[in-house]
Amino acid sequence: MSDFQGDGRLIDHGPFAAKDRYVLDLGPVDLGRTGKYTYTMTHFPAIDFVVGFEIIEAEPNRGGNRPSHEGRIRLLMETSTHEIVISEDSALSSWTWSFALGNLESFLYWKGKEHWITNKDGTTSPVSDGVRTDEGWGSFFLPRPNITYQLTLEVLEAQAQPRPTRLLMRGGGWK
Repeated sequence: MSDFQGDGRLIDHGPFAAKDRYVLDLGPVDLGRTGKYTYTMTHFPAIDFVVGFEIIEAEPNRGGNRPSHEGRIRLLMETSTHEIVISEDSALSSWTWSFALGNLESFLYWKGKEHWITNKDGTTSPVSDGVRTDEGWGSFFLPRPNITYQLTLEVLEAQAQPRPTRLLMRGGGWK
């Protein structure tokens, strides 16, 4: 277990967790009202994390028809020395939608931009564009030990029909 300190509650699902070994639950956020939320954290486990929104949908996820995720948010994460780790300002409808069929929970996260290159053997590989401090890319990052991070979420345009939403950070697992 890490020596995590700060806002939210860090849950460790243990070394045998296939995915999302660590979940930092920063609590509920109201996407139906404009506003600002600020969180401070330090001493993360040294694994890649993704920041995203867990939304409880009105109906179970069925696949091809994405639920309406309206509104626009700004997500900014900085170190205590003001190095920018994450900086995204976009409509929630453009965030990547992750879900399990039949489940009411959706997880929205931001995938950074990338381009593809052709390797010498003829295969292609993605290359991440715009990688920031601490491997910040989209809403992903790799925390450094003993660094304090401040995460700011601003709801710039509210959702017309908001659903229960929590701000989470997920990371780790053997998969």
